[in-house]
Amino acid sequence: MFSPSSSHRPRAFTLIELLVVIAIIAILIGLLLPAVQKVREAAARTKCQNNLKQLALACHNYHDANTRFPEGAKVYGYVSGGALVRFSATDTLPIYDTAISGAPWSVLILPYLEQSALFETFNVNTGNFRGFQNRWYSFNPTAYPDQWSRQNVRNKAYECPSDPNNIATTYGTNYLGVMGGGATTTVSGTSTAANTPVANTYVSSPARVFANNGVLYANSRTNLATISDGTSSTFLLAETKYFQTNKIGTAGYPGTWASGIHANWQFGTDATVGLGLGTATTAGCGVTMTAVVNGLNTAALPATVGFCVSSNTQGSFHQGGAYFALCDGSVAFVTNNIGLGALRNLGDRNDGNPAGVP
Repeated sequence: MFSPSSSHRPRAFTLIELLVVIAIIAILIGLLLPAVQKVREAAARTKCQNNLKQLALACHNYHDANTRFPEGAKVYGYVSGGALVRFSATDTLPIYDTAISGAPWSVLILPYLEQSALFETFNVNTGNFRGFQNRWYSFNPTAYPDQWSRQNVRNKAYECPSDPNNIATTYGTNYLGVMGGGATTTVSGTSTAANTPVANTYVSSPARVFANNGVLYANSRTNLATISDGTSSTFLLAETKYFQTNKIGTAGYPGTWASGIHANWQFGTDATVGLGLGTATTAGCGVTMTAVVNGLNTAALPATVGFCVSSNTQGSFHQGGAYFALCDGSVAFVTNNIGLGALRNLGDRNDGNPAGVP
């Protein structure tokens, strides 16, 4: 006898039908995933651009309050021939290793980033902001408490969300002050004041670079009136993907967003004085500063040789270029195909080439 219930029994999927459904789902995921990734990267780029904008505005607020931009990094003195040389005969600031490196621009603008509480934890008058060199600090952290407890504080205001290194164990900074631009002059032995970036001979490939023809350099006191090329034609801040992210206690010469000048102990002299700050062997670089010397994104990753790459090359994890903040407070995305000459000119505040970002 025919059973009515048997005629209404649902039919199961066949294997072929199931495979077709799976294939359709896979195709849809394949179509949607790139779109999701593009949306995510667009959001990251917008956040990065806004980070730079806020940093540039903080620099301008500092300028309004002090009639000048902050120093790229304060430098109080150096060691020459085994003797301590201070820029001020009256100061009694401590010296660490071979450099008296004070607070960088990135710490000095904290009150204008609504981070006054964090600013108050730093000693910007007598603290050492040299960065973390493995020769000393990885073996004796308690001897330099301001190095370990103050600089080693993560600050997401200095991080681009597109940088995969910005995690709890390898955070650093993606934004550097621009200390100048141009072809480098290689210096061996001693150096004097220069209007072009100076490359040292201690680490020559790639070279650590100093410059003083930009806006934020060692002991800079630049104001808007000294930027003769025009504020819309001069870089203030640059994006980087080359900041050394080795964690404290590991090999290398890592630093953080709050580090100032890195100078090498081997020479017994401080490289920073080679640019109008005195006379010394060039053997260091600015940790949170960069000079526009090479093309965008032209250096290889990873960059792990003591801030050599970050001192002379800019770049980002965004496709096609990198963000820069200009001295008028605007932020521009500069593409990789910009001419090297035009890029270098934007790093120089008064080279007589006032063309803006193409």
